[in-house]
Formats: sequence, C-alpha cells, structure tokens
Amino acid sequence: MEMKTLDTGELMKLLQSKKSFGHIISIGESSMRPPSLEEFLDEKRQEKGLTIPQVMIASGLSKSYIYQIFDGKRSAGRDVMLRIAFGMQLSVEDTQRLLTLSGNSSLYPKIRRDAALIYALDKKGTLLEAEQLLAELGEMPLYGEKRNE
Repeated sequence: MEMKTLDTGELMKLLQSKKSFGHIISIGESSMRPPSLEEFLDEKRQEKGLTIPQVMIASGLSKSYIYQIFDGKRSAGRDVMLRIAFGMQLSVEDTQRLLTLSGNSSLYPKIRRDAALIYALDKKGTLLEAEQLLAELGEMPLYGEKRNE
C-alpha cells in the first residue's frame, strides 16, 4: 500500500496534534524526506508551465549543461543555480531552497551582491535585469567574468 505524501502544512498539523510520535512517524515518515534537486527543479518548472528549453534560453545555459543539471548527472555552482532561478522566475524562498538542495550557500542579505540578487528576485526581475543591477553596483556578474577594478 502506497502512503500519501503530506505537504509541509499537513505535516506540521500532524506534529502539533496530540498523537504519539510513533503514530505520527507511521503516518508521515514518507513525507519527511526532502526532495532531490532534480525533483525540486522539475516540480517548480511544471508549476511555472516551463519547458527545459525555455529555462535554458532564459538562464543562458547550454542545452547539454542544463539537461545534465535537471537530470541530476551534473552539479552546478552557486551562480549557475542563480541563473536557473532567474530563468525560472523563482521566488526568493524557492531560490534559497534551490541553492540549499544544490549544495550551495544561501543568499545572505548582509552581503551586498547577495542583497542585490535578493532584491532582483523579489522584484521578479530577469537575469538581464539582475546582471544590470550587479554591473551598476560594480559587483561580479552571474556569468563569472571578472570586472576591471
């Protein structure tokens, strides 16, 4: 018998119920596994009604590279994952989750570059708009090129 996967809200209600932890585990254990990076990317892509080629174009990544990331065959650094986040128009919260699941550090608002990226994500900016903001601030672009000081 396949158990129903509980969403976070349902799991929280179950944990806050008066039931024993053993009972809670018997009902909700299958829901206590975080999604893999591939599962998360696919879920968010489908929620947004996007195809992988659309994400590829919007994030400026090569076809083979983006398919390897979405298939879990290749890991990617923080800036590549941020490019994907902008390409998919993810929220700040979903971007933080994407970074965590990909083994990269979250955006930290006390770091100027990260603050600019949080701002751009929150305003539903495109990758190009984020790059323009970073350039205006003299910060490193997401494409990894070094700026002349």
